[in-house]
Amino acid sequence: MALRVNFTKGWPLTRNLSRSLKTWSSASIADYNYLMKSDLPTDHYQTSLPQLPIPRLEDSCHRYLNAVKPLIADDDQFTKTVDIVGSFKIGIGQQLQNHLCEKNRALRHTSYIADDWMDSYLSSRCPLPLNYNPFLILQNDPEIEYNQPCIKAANYLISCLRYRRSLLDNVLEPDITISKSKNVDSKSTTIAYDMSQHQNLFGSTRIPALNFDFLQTYPDSKHIIVMKRGHFYCFNVLDDSGNLKTPNYIYSCLKHIWDKPDESKTDHHLSWLTCLPRDDWARARTHLLENPSNVAHFALIDSALTFICFDIDVDFDDITDPIRQRELYALNALHGIPFSDRFSDLQQFTLNRWFDKSFSTIFTKNGTTAINFEHSWVDGVTMSRFYDRVYADFTKNRFVSSSENFDRKVFGDVKEISFVLDEGFKSHIELAKKTHKRETSNLELNYIHENNLNRAYLKSMKLSPDSMFHLAFQMAFFKISSGKTPATYESCSTSHFKHGRTETIRAATLSTQKACKMFHISRSNYSNAELRSIINESSATHSKLVKEASIGQGFDRHWFALKNIAEKQGMKDVSLFKDQSYQDANHFTLSTSLLYAGNLIGGGYGPAVSDGFGLAYGFVGNDMGVYCTNWKDNRNGNEFSQAVKESMKDIHSILEST
Repeated sequence: MALRVNFTKGWPLTRNLSRSLKTWSSASIADYNYLMKSDLPTDHYQTSLPQLPIPRLEDSCHRYLNAVKPLIADDDQFTKTVDIVGSFKIGIGQQLQNHLCEKNRALRHTSYIADDWMDSYLSSRCPLPLNYNPFLILQNDPEIEYNQPCIKAANYLISCLRYRRSLLDNVLEPDITISKSKNVDSKSTTIAYDMSQHQNLFGSTRIPALNFDFLQTYPDSKHIIVMKRGHFYCFNVLDDSGNLKTPNYIYSCLKHIWDKPDESKTDHHLSWLTCLPRDDWARARTHLLENPSNVAHFALIDSALTFICFDIDVDFDDITDPIRQRELYALNALHGIPFSDRFSDLQQFTLNRWFDKSFSTIFTKNGTTAINFEHSWVDGVTMSRFYDRVYADFTKNRFVSSSENFDRKVFGDVKEISFVLDEGFKSHIELAKKTHKRETSNLELNYIHENNLNRAYLKSMKLSPDSMFHLAFQMAFFKISSGKTPATYESCSTSHFKHGRTETIRAATLSTQKACKMFHISRSNYSNAELRSIINESSATHSKLVKEASIGQGFDRHWFALKNIAEKQGMKDVSLFKDQSYQDANHFTLSTSLLYAGNLIGGGYGPAVSDGFGLAYGFVGNDMGVYCTNWKDNRNGNEFSQAVKESMKDIHSILEST
């Protein structure tokens, strides 16, 4: 059957379109290569973006004490902290503040946090999976036939490459938000977002090195890597002129790889090495590079535009419990090992991931799709905006359909990459395999779903939906920990500043602590109206913190920058940063992030500390959803998840009664 390609923006449905770009008109080639051609250049707002402000020292001191107070049960400890902060504010803190402000005057092209924040990732020696790399689960194509994995992968990949070309030629529309005033006489305000993270989206990877990794980009790359059962396959998706290859060519290469029998039989796959601690991985890579053929192979892997991971053995459609099914797909996206009965014997299982790549897209047997991304260069906001545009494109401009004709002439264009391993080196792979399996076996993941406290309902109650997630988290932890208040991290984007990254929202507040006590210690003493009042107070307090963080007026990044200056100047005994309260405040028992909505129906990451919970939350449609992770040997994730559900029900019952 002939190729069917559906081109929008005036393109007719063409059933006899040639498989060669040479016969296409120049206008057709241009439309095919570009996701958009914005009249407003991609970098239009970059030079005019405001610089991330450095908060006033006294403001950060005040906010810090407010954040610490609900965490410190010992009055004497808190009094000591108040004294330490007071001395810091008029002493060494002022000296560090002056140095930071002076440094910032030379950083008009960036933010005071950008380089140090990036370095904090690249200097970490922890393995990337479970510690850093998040995952995002993508909504299926609404047309069922387009979720067949090779068709979906081809359409998705073409849209990604169209996005890249628009970005490369500065015609991708800048990320903006139009803020409309409630006053009808006022003009709307355009809020622009930093686009600099996009430079590491394609043809980029993290390279392991002793003590400190680095990012490498390859702007002239023309190929992608497809992984299947731990094997690497390579083919060009761009021609010599940098134009996209035809839809049929891209589809046929992907279909060939999907259907191809595994010819090289080995249990020693290099993919396991990206799970190692970074110094161990750096030593192993150096050893492999001693062989000249491996140098060329690494060059292909490192420089690939992107990675596609074909998980051809993963399909949980026979799991009847939809919640458990979600959990299994999430585990597979997070760390690459799909725990279920059919994978109970992991001895023969091969990891199908390369965690160093800027981002990899995972396609399972039934077309379920997820992204796993390396975190040093990017924040979730950039990835979600990228995917929203790609999703809109590949579900509208379906270049490949179920009637696709498979072109066997592409066989010779797809190359398998086979590394040369000496016998002694295989023990390193075995160690990496055992370590990753041990760590993933200890990880617990639960999915929490709530449909009563949906977004529309909470807004109708004049409550911040985000704050209600956090009130439920605080109440749940209070319940399972005999009344403790956990240090809580919520990520807030500062991407509307030049090279902004994130700020911390300290979601454990005196208001949420009061609410927890009222609900769980002395509820009978309070009327429903009083309980509704503390819910309102918690929401208002949280909204204020979100607003402050979003405009760069939190204290965490400020403290981080001052601490870095102190360390670089050899100041090892700054009392504020050695204080027990500072240690407690930065032991983030709850690490949270609003990670998905719209076309993203899930997301998550590992817990930040050994006795903590990783809570990635969002809305699927209007319903609340939370992916909760924890280490089994330190926390009971099921107990906490049940407590979150009960807390959501408690909140809903009060809202319904008032």
